[in-house]
Amino acid sequence: MEDYFEKTRNGHVRIDCYDPDNNTLDVNSGGLYPSNVLSNMCDNSFKMDGVLCMSMEGFLQSLKYSDHHKQVQICGMKGGLAKRHSTKEWINEQKLWWRSQAFHRQSCAYDDLVRRAYLAMFQQNHRFRCALLLTAGIKLVHEKGRENKSETILTASEFCSILMEMRDESEYVKGYDKHRSRKLAYLLRHDRKHRYDKNGWREVDELIASYGFTMEELCVIVALNNKKRFEFSDDYTHIRARQGHSVSVDVELQEMLPPDILYHGTAQQSVNAILKEGLKKGNRMHVHLSADPAVAEGVGQRHGVPVILKVNAKEMREAGIIFYFSRNGVWLTDYVDPKYIMYMKD
Repeated sequence: MEDYFEKTRNGHVRIDCYDPDNNTLDVNSGGLYPSNVLSNMCDNSFKMDGVLCMSMEGFLQSLKYSDHHKQVQICGMKGGLAKRHSTKEWINEQKLWWRSQAFHRQSCAYDDLVRRAYLAMFQQNHRFRCALLLTAGIKLVHEKGRENKSETILTASEFCSILMEMRDESEYVKGYDKHRSRKLAYLLRHDRKHRYDKNGWREVDELIASYGFTMEELCVIVALNNKKRFEFSDDYTHIRARQGHSVSVDVELQEMLPPDILYHGTAQQSVNAILKEGLKKGNRMHVHLSADPAVAEGVGQRHGVPVILKVNAKEMREAGIIFYFSRNGVWLTDYVDPKYIMYMKD
């Protein structure tokens, strides 16, 4: 059985299909998870009107045949084998078939049929459902797809639109609960009753069994958390917070040289103490800083009237003070002396 979390496939390195600059994910069978599992070629089985489909590719290719028995046969094929049964005979009349009923390619009835198949796969196939939910907040694209409806049974735009609408309208995304996200943050950062892995990992199965999370809920929290606080292990059996722990763990932070100026968001009532005593890590492992003043302001708003403090990271760096950079873009250090802090006034 293929391991869709592996970084290689048949000796070939899987492609990282996420573009952080445009926040897009290219759906590609040769891509890293979750891109590969979202591909029609992936062996995501489901039943459509009682017919077992071993892949979405099998279902789509079967629509080109009017013979119901032939359709059932192709539906039962995995993606690669089903693809080899492609035919262009439908193109002249623009006619496709499902269970002996004809559908015109440009009709609303055909669109509804295809959407219904994807919904069936989303509802029935746990692997596909979790992969799609992990992309919440991301625009899906399909660079290999075609756009002429008269030449393909599903255009790239139609494909991505179906996936994103189904994802965003799902109960999992619409029911995203920030309180549950905060609960997860506590369990991954501050739970002193739990014995964490040395690198801060906690078993997904334990969170599901003991705290009522579902894998779908965890996928949505990881995807939609606005500060990208959490991450899964490569095999998705463990999860951890990327920083912010009050328990002693090594989350494998990367030591890095910071920009000249960093920012810290706080509340008005805390400013005098900070300017006198500096920024302390308190019960956490590090002081948290940001390269973006808007992000710092958002942090300050959580505690009252926000105030943004500028930190002279250049001078700290020149003094030999170490900074770390987390995977979700937070700058970390042990302590910031008052001499490096400047009060930003309007």
